[in-house]
Amino acid sequence: MKLRRCPRCRAVEVCWVEHCLATTTFDQTASGIGEEGFHSNGADPFAVYGHCQACGHEWRAKGILQITDLPGHPDFTERARRNES
Repeated sequence: MKLRRCPRCRAVEVCWVEHCLATTTFDQTASGIGEEGFHSNGADPFAVYGHCQACGHEWRAKGILQITDLPGHPDFTERARRNES
């Protein structure tokens, strides 16, 4: 399996960060808006960024919307294995 590498120094030691759109709901009553909100359980991933552990370069992984789309993640590997058969 070919892992994604840092585009600057080609290192494989990368910290991947998944960015998600999440929501927080606040209830309003006659006395005002509550101080505590309710965080939704679902998150909508929309981008993955890499941070190189070797040189510090940061970049957006083009075409990747969530961590499971990256080669090297167990879900990606399982999908690839199923597609081969």
